[in-house]
Amino acid sequence: AAGGDGTLQSVVTGLLRRHDQDTMSKVPIGVIPLGKENRFATAILGERVCDVKRLCEAALAIALGHTQSFDVMALHSTNAKQPPSFATGIVQWGLFRDTDTTL
Repeated sequence: AAGGDGTLQSVVTGLLRRHDQDTMSKVPIGVIPLGKENRFATAILGERVCDVKRLCEAALAIALGHTQSFDVMALHSTNAKQPPSFATGIVQWGLFRDTDTTL
């Protein structure tokens, strides 16, 4: 997943909405931190995730098959027809998300 936290959340949600969720939950996901905040990548790689050295380290970790388990939150809607979304970290929406990104 080359992008930020939103890209990673979309990838995880896509995998875990499949009918074979149990199998997909064990598939490794490589992360190349190219987003604005990169909170997830920062938690794994440490500060300065957007510098070239960290991007190379992330790519090398993927190539070498290095893995690290992490928890995922399932977000269910009150609308039973809507499938769940999944999050890997902070959950923000609406005004709270917009305020955080503009400060």
